[in-house]
Amino acid sequence: MADSPIYFQWQNPNLRKTIYPFREKKLREFLQIYKEIDLCREMLGATVEAKVATELIQEVNRVETELSLAKLRKSEAEQALKALQQKHRLVLNSEKARKLRQQKVNLELKLASLEASKKRLERQVDWYQKFAPEHPFYEKLKAELKAVLGPYQEHQSQIQAILVDYNQELAPFETESKALQLKITDLGTKIKALNEDLRKFPRLGNNSTVNPRAAVNWLVFKYARELENKSQEELLQLIMERFDAEPQRFPKWLRYMVIHFSGMRYQSAHGSWADPKALLESMQVEELKEKIQKTLPAELDKLCDQAKAELTQRKNVSTSAREVRLLESQIAALGNPYNRQTALINHLSTQVAEKLKTKPNQQVLNEIKARKNQFPEWVWKEIVSRTELRLETKEEDWENLTPDERQERWKAENQHWRQIMDTWERRDITEWRKQHSLTLSLVVTRAVCNEIAEHIQHLRGVKPAAGLAAKPNYYINHQRNNPGGAYFKRPTSVVDFKQGTSILFLGWVDREPNAWQVARQIAGVDLLGSEGRPAKVGRWNASEQSENWSYGFQGDAMIRSARIKVPRTSGTGPKFETKFLKEWLRWTHEATVVEVARLADGDYVLTFETGQIGLNLRPLGRMLNHWDIFVGYVPPGEVEPTNLDDMLEREKILPVLAKAPLPSPIPAPLPTTMEGTVAFSLPTEMAAGESAETPEHVAQAAETRAGMQKLLRQWSSLTPRQRQVVALVAKGDTSRRIAAQLDITPATVRSHVSNAMRKVQAKNRADLQRELAPLNTNEWTETLNP
Repeated sequence: MADSPIYFQWQNPNLRKTIYPFREKKLREFLQIYKEIDLCREMLGATVEAKVATELIQEVNRVETELSLAKLRKSEAEQALKALQQKHRLVLNSEKARKLRQQKVNLELKLASLEASKKRLERQVDWYQKFAPEHPFYEKLKAELKAVLGPYQEHQSQIQAILVDYNQELAPFETESKALQLKITDLGTKIKALNEDLRKFPRLGNNSTVNPRAAVNWLVFKYARELENKSQEELLQLIMERFDAEPQRFPKWLRYMVIHFSGMRYQSAHGSWADPKALLESMQVEELKEKIQKTLPAELDKLCDQAKAELTQRKNVSTSAREVRLLESQIAALGNPYNRQTALINHLSTQVAEKLKTKPNQQVLNEIKARKNQFPEWVWKEIVSRTELRLETKEEDWENLTPDERQERWKAENQHWRQIMDTWERRDITEWRKQHSLTLSLVVTRAVCNEIAEHIQHLRGVKPAAGLAAKPNYYINHQRNNPGGAYFKRPTSVVDFKQGTSILFLGWVDREPNAWQVARQIAGVDLLGSEGRPAKVGRWNASEQSENWSYGFQGDAMIRSARIKVPRTSGTGPKFETKFLKEWLRWTHEATVVEVARLADGDYVLTFETGQIGLNLRPLGRMLNHWDIFVGYVPPGEVEPTNLDDMLEREKILPVLAKAPLPSPIPAPLPTTMEGTVAFSLPTEMAAGESAETPEHVAQAAETRAGMQKLLRQWSSLTPRQRQVVALVAKGDTSRRIAAQLDITPATVRSHVSNAMRKVQAKNRADLQRELAPLNTNEWTETLNP
């Protein structure tokens, strides 16, 4: 992508790190969820393919076997390390080691005394050399220093020799100890990874059978592994191919949101964008003012006459009395010698604004870019952070001023620029809302739940009310004007979750919500219902003496209050103290329905929403008949937003991979639904405990797995020495050879073999070798401590 053109901010690596911290994760989740939906439609209620069942059993068997072996090897390494440490302690306490340590300590004490004398004499010799080289003490001190240096160096050499002997005595233990510790660490890491894999695997049924749900989970797990190392471009390639194969299943609004918003950070979009036309207008007006103020009187007369002529012409064709009066006032001001300069500036400023309105955004950005050398660095950085010029940024911290840049911003000489930037940035911090409804090319750098939902409605050709608080009345008004088409209600069945439906969540909070969030009473709608009005205060520390909730209104905001008794935490007096609770009802969240689908573990409502912006799953059971959930729906607009196709153009989304072939063929499209219907497809019903018939080779695979588990249990029951002896038997060694290698007697070898055969249930040595053939026992043929 580095050499490809950048059309969208997620194509710039620096922007992707900051704006889209969860991008690849959410793209993978999208593919995995739809893979699971398709597999459930195909497989639930059907017989599991033998190939899939065998593959799952074998994979579980492989991981469990690896895990058991890793645990055994770790246990053996820990035992070997323990024995080595015991030998190490014995060597440390040996007579030779104690003698070496004592010699070293004695020499270090003598060396310390010599070093003190050496430093004292060096300082004195240095002083006499600089200030009194002819003094007789100079030669005397030099001789004393020379006499000290000999023993000092000799003691150093003796200490080094002792250290060499000491280290040679201990080096083998330290080397082997480090090797064993490293082995134990590596095996611990492997065990952890294998346990994580096992937790991800679907659970097998009785006798290691594989039912359809387990088969689906297994295939989804395999697919997730395939996606792990794919880049953003490769993931988008797969997503685009899925879109192309099933266009009715994935409406354009969903494609737009998946491609341009997946993985975005959660933060309000307010202040993230400012109109570049407003900035260019303010700069051009500033330049205009400066020019007019320097204009000579004769030239000013000509400009005023020209302005009066333009305004007179407009007045003569105007049919609005109000506009005529306004134009006459402006003409009069241009003729007044005291006001004409200001009037001319106002007239020309209006022309500047009108001219800029007709210019495309890209042309305006190019004009600002051409002025880059006029701006201080901090100004340019702020311009980039709030306009589409950020697409070209090469800075990782593109949206934050450095400490030096912040200091520069507040210097007195930059007051002019500071005023321009502050006025521009704060002109309308919610301006992005209107801009996105006009042009879908504006993709904000961050968003919260209702902002994402508003974008989706814009894409559907609908312009909803801003904020959460206004949404209920918005949908109720549409329901009134379009009965049977639009609705606002508490969902009671699947049909209430049409594609494009907004889901609104209620909740009680202990701080007064702002005007965008507060839940106001609505005529004809009981927001709480009986379930939402619990009598008792649900606090773990509330005493039985506490009051019940009292429900009411504060203005038109719904509130509840209560006095509760809680245990006193400090001081003396009564055991309980009284606390006053007051809570406000607010709209807490908004999500948009994509479809309702069956997954391996149940039915879900698929939504596009925030958290980590992208596709999310909500259990269907939690969404139905609950007091705190409402849904609102308005049919999509008949006119598609103007530049939606441009934002979905394949050559822009995948400039490098647009013509690349798919890594795997696309499955044939499954039955889909149009927007406005419930996107819900159920497979043939299957009883909860039902499992598919197991073919013969699947049963054989299950039997093999059970046999391997039995063998591992038997192997675990052997002592470390028995495992080592048995491993050498498996290699074909005789008792005498094994005894020689392990420095034990042949009788001891035969005893170990006999005990091992009993535990493994082998009749003789040959039978023992056959039983152990599935295991790789080479690991235990290395020398172990008894």
